[in-house]
Amino acid sequence: MYLASIFYAIFFLWMLPVPTAIASRYTMIFIYPFTAFNMFFFLGGSKSFKFILFCLYFNVLMLIEATSSLILSLIGLLFPGLHITGIFVAFEGNDISISLLCTIEMIVYLIIFSFVIRFISTHAYLLRLSLLISLLLPILLPMILNNIFTILSQNSLPTYIYLIPALISSFLIFRLFRHGIHLLKDSEKENAIEQHRLLTVQQEIDHLHSLDQEYQKLYVWNHDMANHLLALSLLSEQEKYDQALSYMKQLQENGGNIK
Repeated sequence: MYLASIFYAIFFLWMLPVPTAIASRYTMIFIYPFTAFNMFFFLGGSKSFKFILFCLYFNVLMLIEATSSLILSLIGLLFPGLHITGIFVAFEGNDISISLLCTIEMIVYLIIFSFVIRFISTHAYLLRLSLLISLLLPILLPMILNNIFTILSQNSLPTYIYLIPALISSFLIFRLFRHGIHLLKDSEKENAIEQHRLLTVQQEIDHLHSLDQEYQKLYVWNHDMANHLLALSLLSEQEKYDQALSYMKQLQENGGNIK
């Protein structure tokens, strides 16, 4: 991790002499492969697990950035004299915009990730590679493609050069997301069936526990009755009929329990 941090620091030194707008534009492209490299190289676990974390992490970041930008835009509308910009703060915003955006993002980050952790703990069955690819990539891919087209659009190329791949990408993303919706429905059905099966098994286990408790009670009762019969037999052998009769009356009055 130390070597990676030093490498990143050296790599991003080129941003110092470059204008802020250009540095921000190209950083949006670099951030995805570098974060993917971090997750796949430094984290443990299977490749599918790392890919799930990659998709989940970036989609949550998209939600955090969108929410923070919306809040910042509302602040700009309420206080127009501050000249706050909620979108593309690196291009048009001032220092107040950037400071507010960072503060809001940290607060939203803590709130949203607390819900994400709670969601994972209760809906872990949805963390399937095929499902996350179908549902999360359609959200992440447009952001990546938009950043790529933003950089490529600086060249004086005809519009249809960008329109054709954009339409093809949109169609493929739509089909992928539609497939993910079907997978989500199937996962919900499978989980409902599994929950019903677990409930049935739990009911059977509870029934077995109740039977075991009844057996234990019956075992104790049989043991006590055997002791009572043995006591009556000894009293009868010793011709202590009065004591035997008194013993039986006590059994009858106490419901078979004599201390």
